[in-house]
Amino acid sequence: MVTVDPPILPPRLFRYRPLGSIELADQELGAILNNFLWCSRYSALNDPMEGFFGASPWLSKQTTYKKLADEILNQKHTVGICCFSDTNDNELMWTHYASNYAGICVAYSTHDLCAGLDDSVHIARVAYNNTPPRIGRADKDDPQRSARKILSHKKSSWFYEREWRLLTSQQGGRVPGPLEIAGKSPVKAVYLGVRLEDGVKQKLVYSLRIHKIKIYEMKVSNYNHSWPLLTR
Repeated sequence: MVTVDPPILPPRLFRYRPLGSIELADQELGAILNNFLWCSRYSALNDPMEGFFGASPWLSKQTTYKKLADEILNQKHTVGICCFSDTNDNELMWTHYASNYAGICVAYSTHDLCAGLDDSVHIARVAYNNTPPRIGRADKDDPQRSARKILSHKKSSWFYEREWRLLTSQQGGRVPGPLEIAGKSPVKAVYLGVRLEDGVKQKLVYSLRIHKIKIYEMKVSNYNHSWPLLTR
């Protein structure tokens, strides 16, 4: 049988963040400057189809399937999810997740991010399909792995997000709650939306420059946008 290589991690992962107020700016700066990520339960995410799954014909006939399905449901509630994209210039993402261009996009070094997390944390590229993921014979003995597999799948209509996920468990911290990153900060840059409020922008720029984080400001011309480095 052919060997399937795992997906190659992109050098950068990006988080689109809404910033509609100074309070939200303080919250995001706290995460950036104090080296943590907020992880949510799947039930708090914006897709009501999160977490659905099916069973293979073989597994669905097993007398233990009902018990396994209940165990998987319990495990799903213990998984914390932190969502990323592999691109920072997706117009729909700026609209849906960054306050209609009034938010920011945070760029993380994937290498530094992975180096700062322990082996209880998993990173997965989201797979997209029009049918829920199936669990089968290979999954029957590991409900936690099955839960991660299920939470790494979404319906095809979400493909535009190009999503990657950090999946953690209660053993790695509270769920929902902050996931601490050890070592140096993985944040390499922050991209400012074109509609970011001036007061919020000033607060971000002041704090990020103290920590020598690069800042790029979106400029829009016709149907194009660019990211010049903010130098003053």
